[in-house]
Amino acid sequence: MVKEKIRQLKENISEIFDDSNPKENLRYCIKYHQAILQGYLGHMSFMSAVVLSYLLANTIKNPDYGYIFDFAGYIFTQFVLCYAGQVIYDETIDIKNAIWKSNWHRDLTLAKDLQIVMMRSQKAMFLEGFLGGSFNFETWILILKTAYTYTTLLNSQ
Repeated sequence: MVKEKIRQLKENISEIFDDSNPKENLRYCIKYHQAILQGYLGHMSFMSAVVLSYLLANTIKNPDYGYIFDFAGYIFTQFVLCYAGQVIYDETIDIKNAIWKSNWHRDLTLAKDLQIVMMRSQKAMFLEGFLGGSFNFETWILILKTAYTYTTLLNSQ
């Protein structure tokens, strides 16, 4: 949903100078961007790799279907969260490119305003976890590595 709002924002930015009132269009885009940021700032809980390693250790020790489905569900949930976080990050970084591709040279009085918007869009949005981490592909790899390490330790005894 956030991804679609960001895409709509980029579309609106590319159409700023197509109308007779670009300053009003820019004002609308800035308000829309702020609304996206304010609606997005909720926190999501971050399940640690310890839970994943516990599920994996129980699956290895007792290959019951219940443990296997718990483990697969947890892995799938973590992957979806990390994928969504990566997509949101990539889309917000691309906002400044949409500004650059707009016909900004048609009205140079808005150039300074657009520079400010470009500077603001350099700070990307991301899905934030409970302990201050963010969901992205880097976090996904870290969760898998840590879970493997803990699982190895749990099974070594």
